Amino acid sequence: MIDYVALLRGVNVSGKNKIQMKEFVEFLKYLRFDCIRSYIQSGNILFRFEDINEEILEMEIVELIQKKYNYDIKTLVIRKSDLQFIIENNPFKDIDYKNLHISILKQIPDYSLQSKLEAIDFSPDKFNIINNYIYLNCPNGYGRTKLTNNYFESKLKVDATTRNWNTITKLYEMI
Repeated sequence: MIDYVALLRGVNVSGKNKIQMKEFVEFLKYLRFDCIRSYIQSGNILFRFEDINEEILEMEIVELIQKKYNYDIKTLVIRKSDLQFIIENNPFKDIDYKNLHISILKQIPDYSLQSKLEAIDFSPDKFNIINNYIYLNCPNGYGRTKLTNNYFESKLKVDATTRNWNTITKLYEMI
């Protein structure tokens, strides 16, 4: 069995796409997931399942949400090893971690799109793309940056979801 985390995008934000995580965990049992738990109400689900392609799991979760709630929710599924990679490769070691966010991309972005984006100065905000993870340091807070999840998706042409550093490290501890 493999440890996975499903990251649901845009759930329970500003009163939109309301899903009670306790109820959703019960629905996930129908997919034969094991050891299912959630972390906070913003769409973080930990579970175990056989070693299978994450896209299959994503598709099953998206279909379940569509069937039960009639929402189209982007979902990314990552493994425990992905969380470990994110934590071990953090390029922003000497900052206040309350200003650190991680955007997890569905795939590694096209190099030419990435290069164009990296050439722009977004000071005081800084970001670093490693594989399909964007480490984002926002000294004035994530709510004040131009470097939002939507911005990265539009510029890099890839689906993404963003979590703060505390959530990433907590998920790793819980798994």
